[in-house]
Amino acid sequence: MTKDDPKSVLLRNKKDSKKKLCKRLSLDSKMPLISLVLDQELGTGVRELVERFLEGTSVLNVEIAVVADTNLDSFSFPHVHYIPYSEKSRKEILGAADIMVALPFNDLEEALLNGTIPVCHQCTLADDYNPNAETGNSFVYGNAEAADHWKVFASLVRALETYKFPYDWRNIIISGLG
Repeated sequence: MTKDDPKSVLLRNKKDSKKKLCKRLSLDSKMPLISLVLDQELGTGVRELVERFLEGTSVLNVEIAVVADTNLDSFSFPHVHYIPYSEKSRKEILGAADIMVALPFNDLEEALLNGTIPVCHQCTLADDYNPNAETGNSFVYGNAEAADHWKVFASLVRALETYKFPYDWRNIIISGLG
């Protein structure tokens, strides 16, 4: 890849976008930025999964930005930052986030094209990262029907451990870009 290659440009822009968003939201840009896009009403099971997952992430050194157009009164976690949903805020968070915790209704292609690595359910776009083969574009937590907060949390921890290795992380991003 050259300096002016589209993938190199995306990686530079991503870094700048993250710094700008973190500054605006008073977040630490050196910590992994995790996004959760809730762009539809949550059923009881999904709502409980999200709430328990967010509760569990309070023990991690991460920044979490939730973009939502739903009522989140019951979600009150000090490490979670809420952004009202709009197309602009959705684009902004996907352009800045390192990781997207994707629920079955989220658009993985949009995340991958923005260089945001999905923690997601099994699907055709998701290629679970294999550290031995250094292949994959996401961290898969299983099938959508059997998802629970522990499986999602475990996949997020795998992603965060890999995030500590910039060369590997960059290759995962590039793999997602196709």
